[in-house]
Amino acid sequence: MLRSPYYPGNYPKNRDCVYLISQPVGKAIQLDFIDFDIEAAYDSRCLFDFLEIRDGDNENSTLIGHYCGGNVPETILSSMNYLWIRFKTDGSLQNKGFIANFSTIDVGCGGILRGSKMGKKLSLK
Repeated sequence: MLRSPYYPGNYPKNRDCVYLISQPVGKAIQLDFIDFDIEAAYDSRCLFDFLEIRDGDNENSTLIGHYCGGNVPETILSSMNYLWIRFKTDGSLQNKGFIANFSTIDVGCGGILRGSKMGKKLSLK
């Protein structure tokens, strides 16, 4: 389960929280939101508080979405075995935040592999 700080109470001001969901190679991640209430800008650009989700293991990975407001996002499905998530708040309004469940699904092959040294053999099961 993934939740904003203090959920179901209001999240704190001026936070920058990064979450990395990591699963074994050959798995993808499904993220399902149960509740979602993040301060929204009037023009829907999520300038104040937001949840950013990327398909990979860092802030340069492919952007899946940038979310705020009160509408629960659709189910998120990664294409690999990592999801990088950033929750950023400013110094003004605080809302309830979010809560989500994540699970894994089999994709059969592919993913991000890590080795500590070049030339190291990696074994896949």
